[in-house]
Amino acid sequence: MIHTHFDLEENRMKTSFFFVVILIILLLSSCTDNQTGPPNLIDPSVKPQVLWTDPPAGAIGPFAGLHTINGSTGTGYYFMAQFNKVMSAPQQYPLPVCSSCAGFIEPVSVEPFLVAGGSVVGFYLYDYDPNEQYAIQTIYEVGKTYTVVIDTSLMDINGNHLARPYYLRYTPEPYFRITSTSPADGATIVPTKTTNIQIYFNSKVDTSILSHIHPSSGFITHSSAGGYDAIYTLGNYLPGQTITLTIDQGAKDVSGNALRSASQMTVHTGAFALTSVDTAEYALDLDQGLDFYFSYPLDTSTVFSSILVSPPTELAHYRLYPNNYVYASPLNDWIPNSSYTITIKTSLLATNGVGLDRQYAVHFITEPFEADYAEYENYSSSIEILCTGRIDSTSMQAAFSISPNVPGRTTFSPSSDFYPSYDRFWFVPDTALTSGMTYRITVSTALKSIGGYHPTSTYSTQIFP
Repeated sequence: MIHTHFDLEENRMKTSFFFVVILIILLLSSCTDNQTGPPNLIDPSVKPQVLWTDPPAGAIGPFAGLHTINGSTGTGYYFMAQFNKVMSAPQQYPLPVCSSCAGFIEPVSVEPFLVAGGSVVGFYLYDYDPNEQYAIQTIYEVGKTYTVVIDTSLMDINGNHLARPYYLRYTPEPYFRITSTSPADGATIVPTKTTNIQIYFNSKVDTSILSHIHPSSGFITHSSAGGYDAIYTLGNYLPGQTITLTIDQGAKDVSGNALRSASQMTVHTGAFALTSVDTAEYALDLDQGLDFYFSYPLDTSTVFSSILVSPPTELAHYRLYPNNYVYASPLNDWIPNSSYTITIKTSLLATNGVGLDRQYAVHFITEPFEADYAEYENYSSSIEILCTGRIDSTSMQAAFSISPNVPGRTTFSPSSDFYPSYDRFWFVPDTALTSGMTYRITVSTALKSIGGYHPTSTYSTQIFP
């Protein structure tokens, strides 16, 4: 969150107050257990009354931490009250309008909920709408004092109601301010083409505020403002740089309220790094490639010479879309039951000429070559057999058998409109298989991969057309 020095000191004092409040609540809650506790908290002859509220009556915000709900639609609050009794907070839907609440543009509803064993009650404030399925948190205006009411419908666990309504007046947003930023001030990020910096305010702003926000040169490609935030889209970024946004004192919301002092936020861009590798955490099929994701767009002319495989393996191709992504697969399959290491060297460059932050080594193992799945395909009236690697077509017919015996052929493509995938084959019978009959299919160790490897055991399963 952005703060001036003054804001920090003020919020420290207010946060300290709320820590004391929380300690009191915890102490009280330790004396209660749902609906049991000291006699004075559950005594039917004792009438409920409010002992104190948080924020206190007459308090002036902003209120840090406990009550604040920040988001792109502004800032909403709930408040709390300590009672002398364990209370009951039955739910009412739709929520009734709070006719005595004052200061709000639209009517509001107050929804109670139990906190800390029952003697502390929290109250949510919502914009009133009897037809609204999900209530909307109310938004406070800058410089305005509000009155919320705990009415006499609230009662303790003995059925005793409050003798009179309790009125709480406070000023939650005394001045126009910045409530938060996304990412947080001082954060280190890895920007993409759509990465945004958002500055959230406690009051509505429009594009006129942009002339009071000054980004560091060379990093911003677009800016906009409306609602409760100003948005800056990053561009022309470099690893290890700092982006600064300075907000002038006097920047105003749509009502003319001005920031009390200047503020500044910074965001740092991370190093050019390998951020993730997909499919490397388990054994790979023999024709399976690996996905490498990097934090910045790649200089594609440096990709091929910067990726090395051990044991030496010729890579078939690289896919480089999106431009910070590399997919690499073997030309003639990996060796079955083997361990590999792919090394990515610092000679790999980002498009801005910055080298990879360090050398990376990615380790993985491979599956044995085998048939590992079969099923009957209704749409092609054929049997599909999947393998862990690409298949030598000359071995399919001799390796496949079906019982009861059915004449047919093996193929990489069961029909003319089917694009072949060479890690599977189909058995296409000359006549349709009998519906309801059980067939056993077997793929023997005569099956061979394109690298010349055979399964170590026979594969067998049943199918039911």
